[in-house]
Amino acid sequence: MKTKKQLQAELKQIEEKELNELIEKHYPEFKKLEGKCFKVRNCYSCPKNKSDYWFKYIKILKIEKEDLYQSGENIFAHFQGWSFQTDKFGRISVEFEYNNYVNSMSKKNEITNEEFKAAWLQLQEKLSTADV
Repeated sequence: MKTKKQLQAELKQIEEKELNELIEKHYPEFKKLEGKCFKVRNCYSCPKNKSDYWFKYIKILKIEKEDLYQSGENIFAHFQGWSFQTDKFGRISVEFEYNNYVNSMSKKNEITNEEFKAAWLQLQEKLSTADV
């Protein structure tokens, strides 16, 4: 007769195998997001006043198998990339090695690489003409 400890070890192996199978199954769809760009509305406290919102531009650079995880019955992923934004106060932020959740990106917020680059060039232009 197996002990409780042995049964728990077997159960852990089965759960790990199932998770690895789910990751293998879903990884290709997440991998397709590499190189994709997004434009999402951002705010500090998400007030009702639309003037308090601004756009944050995000580019997904890399998603690895290790970035996938399970929550309930669903598979999600983190991504590595970078983002930039100018908030409602005019503060500019650029984040490299940005780590966020893929599920926070929506297909409706996807933009072309050209739109992403144009926004980045516009920000650079703004910085180059700023009084320092």
